[in-house]
Amino acid sequence: MCRDLVEDPDFPTVKKWRDAGGKVVGHFQVYFPEEIVHAAGMLPFKVRGAPVEARQGESHFGSYLCSILKTSLELALSGRVTLDMFVSHPICDSARNLAAVFGRNFEYPCEILYLPQNANSAHASTYLRGE
Repeated sequence: MCRDLVEDPDFPTVKKWRDAGGKVVGHFQVYFPEEIVHAAGMLPFKVRGAPVEARQGESHFGSYLCSILKTSLELALSGRVTLDMFVSHPICDSARNLAAVFGRNFEYPCEILYLPQNANSAHASTYLRGE
């Protein structure tokens, strides 16, 4: 039951949140400080691709790029998930451009979040606050 809900490519929990007037911040992969989104009263949504055909998403990326990027964009382009903001992290060369691709296709803010290289550094919180 729980697995079915988590893996549902129509994201009913996100739709329910939005139907109640909530806002959603999509973030791409790996570490993201979801606490910031929660503190703003919004729902963080990990954009991690989905088992869907990337019909529209395919046209925005080269054929040699991974399906995670393509299906992540497909979720938004097809309306399976509606976001109010999108944040990406430059984990690979392709992901470096993901915020720009989202930004060309949607009116909401699309940003790259550069995280501190050493999260345990005394300066990490200052750096992250600045970002």
